[in-house]
Amino acid sequence: MSRTVQVKAVQVVPTSIKELLLSSLVLNIVVCLVAFYLAYHSVHGQRGILAYLSVSRDLDNKRIVLAQLLSNKKAMENRVSLVNSGDSDIIDELLRKKAGLARQGETVVILKDLEAIKKGN
Repeated sequence: MSRTVQVKAVQVVPTSIKELLLSSLVLNIVVCLVAFYLAYHSVHGQRGILAYLSVSRDLDNKRIVLAQLLSNKKAMENRVSLVNSGDSDIIDELLRKKAGLARQGETVVILKDLEAIKKGN
């Protein structure tokens, strides 16, 4: 023999206006807190507006550095191509710089402490 059990759904209905106002107030407070939480983290969060602005500034700075590095690379590649092509002026410049030689009639200025001169001492 099987028994069937009937379950009735009970709906909770506020019995007074005071309970209705209290439940409405609680719901409003919860909604406001959730909205405040979302608004705060959309500005100050790890992926918020302030983080986005910081990353954008860093990206702009990195692009400037990249442009400078590419310019330096281009200049170095140009000098290497001149050396590889056998350009006598660039080879003469490099040899004189490495060997510390000067031509007759040139004035040589020897700086003993370059760092002190740069600092103004």
